[in-house]
Amino acid sequence: MTTAATRGDRRISPVFLGIAAVTAVAGWAVWTGFADATGFAVFLFVTGAWIVSLCLHEYA
Repeated sequence: MTTAATRGDRRISPVFLGIAAVTAVAGWAVWTGFADATGFAVFLFVTGAWIVSLCLHEYA
């Protein structure tokens, strides 16, 4: 017998939101040239995007 998922079971984690925010800020810094160390910003963006995609894969 299965039960319906409650709203609390499907909440978005604050950790995921933090990782997504860091990824978005790093992407913005690379896009606009705001970052002094563009190599680190690119690394942070790519790593964050990879982690976000992994989270979305596991969530689905």
